[in-house]
Amino acid sequence: DSGYGVSLGPRLSFFVNSKVTLAAGFSVQWADKVKHDGSSAGSINETRTAILYGLGYSISNTLSLHMQANVAATQDGGSSLRLELVHRM
Repeated sequence: DSGYGVSLGPRLSFFVNSKVTLAAGFSVQWADKVKHDGSSAGSINETRTAILYGLGYSISNTLSLHMQANVAATQDGGSSLRLELVHRM
């Protein structure tokens, strides 16, 4: 099903020291799905919320490691974990 939606995801990040950064926030998504026959329910019929946690670690001046965890607070969305290794040139 296709449709449209609105998403809000504020996050707060701060430095613990020169190597470590912490982040926390949440996300809310509202969606109105369009049915296969093209008709719409006419109102928002799905809401998803998640809590976000993040950690960044500076390995060197050009290399850093980032981790973000998303934990679904509603629905059966489960959770996800994202790891990134970033090299700046």
